[in-house]
Amino acid sequence: MPHLITIAADRNIPLIEDACAELGSLRMYDVRDEESLRNALAGADALLCRSTIRVDERLLGGTHVRFVATATSGTDHFDIPWMEAAGIAWASAAGSNARSVAEWFAAVLLEMHMRGHVDLHKTDVGIVGVGHVGSQVADVAHAFGLPVVLNDPPREERGERPLPWSDTSFSPFAAALGCRICTLHTPLTAMGAHPTRHMISSAQLSELPTGALLVNAARGAVLDADAAMRWRREGEGRLAFDVFPDEPAVDPPLVAAADIATPHVAGHALDGKLLGTQMVYDALCAWLGHPATWRHESRLPDAGELSIPAGHRASTASEDEASPAGKGDAAAAENASSRTVAADDPLREVHAVVLQACPLLRDDASFRATMPLPPDARAAAFKSLRAEYPVRREFRRFRIRTNAFSAEASQILQGLEFKYM
Repeated sequence: MPHLITIAADRNIPLIEDACAELGSLRMYDVRDEESLRNALAGADALLCRSTIRVDERLLGGTHVRFVATATSGTDHFDIPWMEAAGIAWASAAGSNARSVAEWFAAVLLEMHMRGHVDLHKTDVGIVGVGHVGSQVADVAHAFGLPVVLNDPPREERGERPLPWSDTSFSPFAAALGCRICTLHTPLTAMGAHPTRHMISSAQLSELPTGALLVNAARGAVLDADAAMRWRREGEGRLAFDVFPDEPAVDPPLVAAADIATPHVAGHALDGKLLGTQMVYDALCAWLGHPATWRHESRLPDAGELSIPAGHRASTASEDEASPAGKGDAAAAENASSRTVAADDPLREVHAVVLQACPLLRDDASFRATMPLPPDARAAAFKSLRAEYPVRREFRRFRIRTNAFSAEASQILQGLEFKYM
């Protein structure tokens, strides 16, 4: 048994107290309260955090912290050169929320299809950045039967195979920009052979097809926000964002320009969060030389069963016209987008199920409601929307009944990893 240590831990890392109880004394902090963070760090040996704080000399200089782990995938909030020079070991939960982000992307595609802005029966997807998240996004595209164009110069230069289940090769950046849907899943870098900061600016936007959908769930500064707003204002295409420059100080005009905007919650499914907790715990155990015995799988609650709401089942045109649901079902009436696709489109059913599992429109509405607030209050609201995000589960945790859906919808839902009863 190792010497017990003092651990400063973000209270928004789920079950971190349960996981690390045997390793030492935990001091929980609220990232929105700087005093609680300072108090937690006083005398701490390890820091367990999320991407909501900047870990650098200003934060840790003069402290006893010698190990830092983030329960999120990215590490751009770490000053890694300083940490390593200071002898501070570090770890991340790379890939923990990849499936969650990919499922958010699936919800975006379906909602934009239902609005008539993209046609998922005849489109292609350019994926820029084919790491943990981009690979899962490719899997989602495959479930819809969409061809993909994969762009990832660093991986290509290393001679890596893009996808384990496909022979698709890497393609040039321009090829990804030529797709009707282009989605960004790169880290944010300003240096090196392939910097990503503002990798999408006016020149790249002009290469997108007219009416294209551009999705950013990577980092806000990967995209030139001013150029994107001009592009959208000029009617060239559509935008869907989960990330924004200068978070939490999000610019209201950028949110207004987006067809879909969510407050950096694409990766917030509980399953991915608990996997992040597991990875942080495992890394801390490895640093301490302590056996890792806590397992997050046993803590996951049952997600339950999903069914298709009335009025969303694909039907023939005559059936739709004759049925009460076709003449004013409340749920269908509230979802005006459902009137833009054919009555017999199986994606109606898929859309209805996916948006129950991933409540995209709820998140969009709650985010937009904060935009009229003064800047400080708006930034605080952004943090709260993330910190107090309601429980969401990955698709594979839900059960659905085979006989409740058309054959085409069932095939897509199975491809998206929903479990059949």
